[in-house]
Amino acid sequence: MEKVCRKCGRKISWSEYSYNGECEECHKNKNCKRCMKEIIGSQSHNGYCEQCYQLIQNEEKEQRKRYCPSCGKEIEETTNICFNCGVNPKNVEHKKYCYYCGKKVNEEQVICLNCKQSLEDTSTQNISSVALIISFLFPIIGLIIYAVNINTNKELANACAKSALCSFVICVIALVIAFIVKFN
Repeated sequence: MEKVCRKCGRKISWSEYSYNGECEECHKNKNCKRCMKEIIGSQSHNGYCEQCYQLIQNEEKEQRKRYCPSCGKEIEETTNICFNCGVNPKNVEHKKYCYYCGKKVNEEQVICLNCKQSLEDTSTQNISSVALIISFLFPIIGLIIYAVNINTNKELANACAKSALCSFVICVIALVIAFIVKFN
């Protein structure tokens, strides 16, 4: 039985058939993942033709756009200050605009109704979880975090104090169990 290239129909040898049923020439020439236009040789950009690759790059830039939650103007994702209103976009307490799409939001909203992104500050949430873990592993540091944050961030302070207390109680219980096991 003769083998033929599944793309061009040319007869191919058994050694060429290892190219997924394509001849060597058709195997070198790929199709764009997006528009299926043939890409010849080294013109491929991660499997996309030049035109589609540029479109994808522009779409990724659009997705990375960020907006100041205070004034709604477009800002760089990594910026620490909005040059329109002068605030740090990551520390705006009363958000008027969505950081991800720039649409107007109410101060009470938790998520943006337009893009469905969370309006809560994720960097604070990450710091809180790190603080809780540190408080659990090192109860003394947890109490220090409590003392430092009691007036500014009561929620974090109380959570760290509870975490430190839980860790302390677990240590005491473990010591009591170890003492009982050792002397029995």
